[in-house]
Amino acid sequence: MNAATWQVVKQRISLPQRGPQTLWAVCTSLLLIMPGAALAQRRPQLPAPQTLDLVTRDGVHLHATYFASPLEKEAVPVILLHGQGGQGSDYRDFPNYLQGRLRCAVLLPDLRGHGSSTQVEFGGGVTREVTADQMRPGDYAGMVTEDMEALKRFLLEEHNEGRLNIDKICVVAADLGAIVALNWAARDWSFPALATYKQGRDVKGVALLSPSFNYRGFGLKDALAHPAIRNEISISVIYGKGDSRARRDANRIIRILESARRGGVARASRARSQVSRDVEASSADDDDDSAASEEATFDEFTQLELDSSDQGTALLTSGATKSQVGKSLTTFIEQIQRLNIPWQERKNPLE
Repeated sequence: MNAATWQVVKQRISLPQRGPQTLWAVCTSLLLIMPGAALAQRRPQLPAPQTLDLVTRDGVHLHATYFASPLEKEAVPVILLHGQGGQGSDYRDFPNYLQGRLRCAVLLPDLRGHGSSTQVEFGGGVTREVTADQMRPGDYAGMVTEDMEALKRFLLEEHNEGRLNIDKICVVAADLGAIVALNWAARDWSFPALATYKQGRDVKGVALLSPSFNYRGFGLKDALAHPAIRNEISISVIYGKGDSRARRDANRIIRILESARRGGVARASRARSQVSRDVEASSADDDDDSAASEEATFDEFTQLELDSSDQGTALLTSGATKSQVGKSLTTFIEQIQRLNIPWQERKNPLE
């Protein structure tokens, strides 16, 4: 017991300092106070949020806030992407919930042209400002190829410092951010496998809040044709049915994914049958087969239609839908947390 706790004990005891009643009071006070004090000492302190200035390879200064996790190597990294014309702060207290309740490592960026990410730096110290209303189609593609890659470089540094497990990335994204998220997930699963270094296939889950199908020519057509999006990555689609455009776009995405997942289930069933025959023929060890099955459980597809006109991040902040959406996302992220993917160092041998 430290000095401060002992002072509290002395202050709470007002009985005379002698006799059996006094001894009983002292013992009772210690039993009441010490467990709470010990629990406070054992409970991990949540790291304070960090403000980041991440520079993309094409010179954009990305403003981001990072909420580190006390779980370190066990921590699931969650990237929260805002919608068109928005910024990271649109998620309000949701990052704090993910850090405090689920112990996730949360990265909350302002994508280029949004929020505080409006400065582009060129050679010689020349800068210019880019805002959402000035953005061209190529700028939206840069959100995928430049912004998201800058965010992943930061997460990879954190991973190699033992502060999270980058092999369990989960992305929560709203309207335009959903287009960015699915295109980036497809990109992440497109890097070739190397014998000495794992350089992709880290995105295991993408939750879409009122996803847009297309915005100014920047869309989901190619991403939804990618095998990883169709059959590998866990995806959740959440939207309010009170907005006709949001409902139309969400249902279009849902139909494509449902059709792909039905085909994927049939292919997976045939593959499992073949594996079973191979296992039986070779008398393979049951434990190996079980481990392989356990690791391949991140291909869930869920959808949630809400009786609401709210869309995007508003679904997480509106009193009418906040609780239901929060519970749905909690369940989704907890599934990623349960994946049997141990932490491994990811340093590039060529660097």
